[in-house]
Amino acid sequence: MQAFNLLSTPEQFVISIDKKMIDKNALLFLLQRFWVEHLAQVVDFDDSITELGEEIKEDWWNKNQERILNRIEA
Repeated sequence: MQAFNLLSTPEQFVISIDKKMIDKNALLFLLQRFWVEHLAQVVDFDDSITELGEEIKEDWWNKNQERILNRIEA
């Protein structure tokens, strides 16, 4: 058996993976990442989401920069 096999049908990709190649938990983690990637592609955020993200990062940095910088200097 090949390590990986991909069959493409009109409606699906069917992937076969040799069990010797990957641990079940690692495969489940990978599949979960595929699902998150799918959700990220289909979500319909407007441009305000970028502004919100920047505000969150700035707020986090303002609250944590002293702790982080002190850890780096130590």
